[in-house]
Amino acid sequence: MGDDTTSVTAALFGLAGFEILAAAEVGGELELLVQTTAGLVGCPACGAVARAKDRRPTWVRDLPQGGRAVVICWVKRIWSCPQPLCERRTWTEQHVAIAPRASVTERARAWAFEQVAAADAAVSRTAAALGVAWWTVMRQVIDRGAPIVEDPDRLAGVSAVGVDETAYLRANAQRSTTFATGIADLSAGRSARLLDVVEGRSGTVLATWLADRDQAWRVGITTASLDPFRGYATALSNQLPGAVRVLDPFHVVRLALA
Repeated sequence: MGDDTTSVTAALFGLAGFEILAAAEVGGELELLVQTTAGLVGCPACGAVARAKDRRPTWVRDLPQGGRAVVICWVKRIWSCPQPLCERRTWTEQHVAIAPRASVTERARAWAFEQVAAADAAVSRTAAALGVAWWTVMRQVIDRGAPIVEDPDRLAGVSAVGVDETAYLRANAQRSTTFATGIADLSAGRSARLLDVVEGRSGTVLATWLADRDQAWRVGITTASLDPFRGYATALSNQLPGAVRVLDPFHVVRLALA
């Protein structure tokens, strides 16, 4: 009869192509010793059945479980070709779930991005859940998020925009307050969403952002909601002359609650 605890742990782990050899809790983290379920492996050069020559441990972070960060120790097999004339003598096994020289599994990378981008979790909290550095998560946000932000189709169908300022860095003895300008999609018939955040608070900042959009997009904007800041009003008048401007200082609150 098998070990029920091991079976449950394996089911929770659920990473296809791997099996758990051992599990332990160390320093509040769950550590798993795993190996691939590889059986017969062919030499990539000649196709002969390879032999396992050695093992090489690789440590990576995985999805948190039960509120604990998870560390995987993957004992990679070092394969060798038995054919003496084959040019491929040895190689280390690889798996699509863990990229070479990676510090985090592929599914943990995707999870980290979803936590920040879709679940509105803080980068610091997501990093703490994985047990990694802040930049490890932020790198995923940038790498995966930049193509989404830069996709021109993301701005398609926008007929109403909202503009407001946000103080994202408060003043102290060494610096003044730093502001950002937020542009939101407030089109009727769909949920409000943030289109972009631009550093600075001025008509020039907003006018530059609007000028970067094509003429057809600007013509399609029929309504613009803004706070009572003259710089924004001037930019909207110049760049969106056909839009009806509505003073509404609370649209960002509604956006956050949507």
